[in-house]
Amino acid sequence: MPNTELRDKNKEKNNNSEEELGFCAKEGEYRPLKRGCPHPNDYCPHRKACLIYFISKEGGNF
Repeated sequence: MPNTELRDKNKEKNNNSEEELGFCAKEGEYRPLKRGCPHPNDYCPHRKACLIYFISKEGGNF
């Protein structure tokens, strides 16, 4: 499924288009950046390139 379809599907679930979303490659879905990484202590092969993890690690200042 292309990323745009995943994003649209997740926006329908959240019904909140005001939040900034970041793509979680581990979960395969878009997640609100303000909530941070859902699994910060678990192994993730995408951690080095993860925008969600980086922003949550920096204190959410974006």
